[in-house]
Amino acid sequence: MCIHLLNIIPKQKLEEFTYFDCLWFNLYVKGETDKVMGWIKKEEKKVGHWNLLILCNFGKSIEDKHGSCMLLLDSLLIGDPKRLEPEIRRFALDIFKIDGCITKEHEMSSIPLLVPKVPQQTNGHECGMFVLYYINLFIQDAPKSFTMENYPSFLTKSWFTRNVLDEFRKEIIILSTNNNVQKNEQQLQHMEEDNDGQEDIKNVECGQGGEVEGGQPSMARSGDYVGATDADGGQMD
Repeated sequence: MCIHLLNIIPKQKLEEFTYFDCLWFNLYVKGETDKVMGWIKKEEKKVGHWNLLILCNFGKSIEDKHGSCMLLLDSLLIGDPKRLEPEIRRFALDIFKIDGCITKEHEMSSIPLLVPKVPQQTNGHECGMFVLYYINLFIQDAPKSFTMENYPSFLTKSWFTRNVLDEFRKEIIILSTNNNVQKNEQQLQHMEEDNDGQEDIKNVECGQGGEVEGGQPSMARSGDYVGATDADGGQMD
């Protein structure tokens, strides 16, 4: 679903953000530290319930008034999202290290972890859609810079209404459905081209050395081979 979300956000907005797959944090907590940090460096979060961790201004120094902070957006605050704080800080510290910004834990402890009261889900299965909409709105609404005294003021319980979320859900479902239909059509087209190519090959083989009306041998034309196949019979790109 997230890939469909990224397709509807303007490119110039996306260039201001870096997306970390939520499964990276899960792997990190399970001990796959080196692997996860390698992925993050190359690119220049929890099973059961999804929330959104936003690392703000991680390219800034600790002393900068527009310095770094962490925003944890959770659509189910009764689950005590700050229980993840030790792992989050360790994760963020390692990200800082690979960027050469800070290397000591006491510096990391000065970066605030903020948990704003954002709109909440009303059942036990909507957290994924809420996270997608948090991402969408934050990218669209986030100011160019902000200080710790006035961190994004739009992050409130009234950030968006239920009706707006439902419209967003419909849009994502339509995008997902259209994408699946397009993939199925492409696969069907490849299969048809492959089958046509096989039939043309058979026709050419059957006609080799044979006579057609008028006494001329049958010849393969350049258009006979609709689809090229590899040694395994698969469609080649």
